[in-house]
Amino acid sequence: MRKKLLLVLLILILALVIIYVTGCSSNYSMLRANYQNKELPAHYGEHGFRNPHTDEIDKNALDFFKMRLFGDDQWADQEQEVGLIPQQPLAADHFQTIPSQPRLTWLGHASFIIELNGKRIVTDPILTDRASPVSFSGPKRLSEPPLTPEQLPQIDVVIISHNHYDHLDEATIKALAKQPRQPKFLVPLGLSDWLLEQGVAAANIESADWWQQIKIDSLTFTATPSQHWSARSLFDRMQSLWASWYIEDSASKKRVWFAGDTGYNNIQFNQIRERLGAVDLALVPVGAYQPEWFMQPQHTSPADAMKLHQDLQAKQSVVMHFATYQLAAEGLQETLDDIAAARAKQQVSGDIFRVIPIGSSTSF
Repeated sequence: MRKKLLLVLLILILALVIIYVTGCSSNYSMLRANYQNKELPAHYGEHGFRNPHTDEIDKNALDFFKMRLFGDDQWADQEQEVGLIPQQPLAADHFQTIPSQPRLTWLGHASFIIELNGKRIVTDPILTDRASPVSFSGPKRLSEPPLTPEQLPQIDVVIISHNHYDHLDEATIKALAKQPRQPKFLVPLGLSDWLLEQGVAAANIESADWWQQIKIDSLTFTATPSQHWSARSLFDRMQSLWASWYIEDSASKKRVWFAGDTGYNNIQFNQIRERLGAVDLALVPVGAYQPEWFMQPQHTSPADAMKLHQDLQAKQSVVMHFATYQLAAEGLQETLDDIAAARAKQQVSGDIFRVIPIGSSTSF
C-alpha cells in the first residue's frame, strides 16, 4: 500500500511541476499594490494572503503525503463504506422548471444548486471522477455523481470558494462555460486569469475581496471570510484568496451562507452574522478532519461545523464536504456518528442540522 501511495505522490508532484511550467501564474503583487499607501487588510501578508486568526497554515501536498505514508494515524477505507452514503437519483425532469419556493439540491461534496427567485446558483461545482490535477490518480469519487457536467441545467451564477482541485474543477468549469447562456462566475481575488483560460468571458467574471458585494438582480453576493488556504501547484501557494459566500435575496428575504472550505475560529463567523444578519440556511463542511493535529486549522469537524451553525444563527444547516471523495483519515460511519454526537451535545435536532442524500432536494 505504501509503495502505491509513494507512486501516486511522485505522479502528483510531476503533474504539479508540469502545471507550473505551462503557465501557472499569480497576480498577488498587483492585488496588494492596489492599496498603495492605504493600510492593508489583515488577510494580506507580505508574500501572499493569510489567515488573521490562526497560525500560518504551512502544509502542502508533500506534507500531506509524508503524513499519509509515514505517520502513525490509521486511515479508514471509505470505499468499503460506500453503502453508508445517503444518495438518491435525480428525476429526469428535476430541473425542467425553477420552483416557486427556494430549493437546494446537493450534487455531492461542496457542490449544490441553489434555486432562488428564478435564478440557479451552483457552488464549487465538481462532477468528475477525481479531485486531482490528473485524470488517472488522486482522490476518486466514491459513487457516481447525480449528473454529468454536460447534464447541468442552465446555470445563472457560479460561485467559487477557492482554487483547490476538489472545489475548482477544470472539466466542470469548461462545461459551464459552454452553456448556451454563459453564467456569471463569482470568485475570490486572484482566479480571473485561470477562468479566462477555461473559456469564460471576461465580462462574466466578477472577483471580490472579503466583504465586497456583487449584485445580480434581486440577489446580493458577499464574499465573506473563511479560514483556509490556496494552491493549485507547488509554486502558487497563497497567491489567490479563499472565501465563504453570503447570498441574500431582497425579494424573498432569504439568506444563504455557503462556507466553502474552512477551519473554525470564534471571530470571523460571528462577524459575518453581526454585519450581514442571521441566515435561513447554512451549508457547512463536516469532512476531511482527521487526523485532527494535521487537519484542524483548515477543516471543520462535525463539532466545529455545529459552531458555524450556531455562530451564523442559522435556522437550518445542511452538511457537506463528505461522502464524495476521501480526503482524510476518518471513515464515513465515524463522520455520521460525530454528526449525531454534535447534535446531541448541543441539543439540535436532525431537522435543523441536516444530512441530506446526494441527489436530493430540500426547500428552505
